Amino acid sequence: MASKDIDFVAVHAGAGYYCRRDQEAIVKLCRKACSIGGRQLTNGKSAMDSCVAATVVLEDSPLTNAGFGSNLNLEEKVECDAGLMDSRGMEFAGIGAVHGVRNPIRVAKHLLDERRKSHVADLVRPLVLVGDGAEKFAQRMGARIVEPKTMISPRSRRIFKRVLSHVETIQSSKMLPTDTVGSISVDNCHLAAASCSSGGLLLKEPGRVGHATMFGAGCWAEVRNGNICAVSCSGCGEYLIKTHAAQIVADALFGAPDSGFKHEVLQNTLKEKYLNSALLSDSPKEHKLVGCICVFYSCSLNLLEFIWAHNSAVFPICFWSKAVARAKQVFSCNEDPADVKAGCICAQ
Repeated sequence: MASKDIDFVAVHAGAGYYCRRDQEAIVKLCRKACSIGGRQLTNGKSAMDSCVAATVVLEDSPLTNAGFGSNLNLEEKVECDAGLMDSRGMEFAGIGAVHGVRNPIRVAKHLLDERRKSHVADLVRPLVLVGDGAEKFAQRMGARIVEPKTMISPRSRRIFKRVLSHVETIQSSKMLPTDTVGSISVDNCHLAAASCSSGGLLLKEPGRVGHATMFGAGCWAEVRNGNICAVSCSGCGEYLIKTHAAQIVADALFGAPDSGFKHEVLQNTLKEKYLNSALLSDSPKEHKLVGCICVFYSCSLNLLEFIWAHNSAVFPICFWSKAVARAKQVFSCNEDPADVKAGCICAQ
C-alpha cells in the first residue's frame, strides 16, 4: 500500500481552566501556532523543526503558562521548563528552572542537537540541564536571553497577587493554572517529534522542575515496527512524572489492535494508569488534572489519527495536516473531573 503524505502538527494550550473572555484568543493562538508549524513541514523541514516553531508561538504569548507570561514562583519570578523528543534515535533533551530565557524550547533543541555530536574525551552529553548551568548553556548556544523581569506579564502578576492573597482559602483548581503547552508532529520522512514547555505550578518552590524536563513524562516520540506515535501531556507535573504519563500512553497506543478505537485506548489508559494509579493513591483527586494529545500512524492501515483526552474543564487543541491544508481547532470541554473525555479525528 502506497504511503500517503503524512505531514502533521498539533498543539495544545494546556489542560486547565480558561475564563470565557480568553477562550477566543486561545483558539486563535493555537491556530497560529499550528499554521506556523505546518509551514515548516510544507517547506521541507523536519517534524522536530515543526514542533519547535509551533511551541515558540505558544511561549511568546502572555495567555499561556510557558515562556513569557508564565506562572510566578514563591519569589515572584518566572522559572521555565521545556523538553523535546525526536523519534530519530529516540533522543530527548530537557531544561529546567531557567530565568531570562525567552524561548526555553529552543534551548532544549540546542541541547538535543549537542547530544547528537560525537563525544569529546568519552564524556556523556547531558540529557537535562537546570538552573545556572542551563542558562550558561543557553548563552553559549546564542539563545535569546532577556532580563528575567521582562518575562513577567501583567496578567501573570495579577494572578499571582490575587492567588497569594487567598492562598489559605483556595479550594478550586480554577484558581491554580497548570496549563503547560506542547506540540506533536510527523513528517513525510516518517519521523516524529513532541514537545512540552511550562512555567510550572503557580507559587511553586524556586528550583522546582516539572514534567516537561523529565524523559517519558511530558512528551514522547517513537517509530516502532513502522508505526509512528507522538505524545504531549499537560497537567500536574509531579503526578505526570511519577506515572511516566507520556511513555505509558505511547506504549498503550502501540499495543492496541488496529481494529480498536484509539481514543478509547487513550481514555482507558489515563483512567487506569493515571487517575487510578497506585502511584497516586494518596494524592488529592482535585490535583489529578491531565490532558494529552497524540498522533498515531498505522503503517498497515496507512492511517493517521489525531487523538486527545483530558479530565480538565477545558483543553484547547488544534491540528494541521497536509491533507486538510489549514489549521482546525477543537475547544474540548469536560464537566466531570472524575471522568476522562476523549476524541479522535482522521487527519488524512
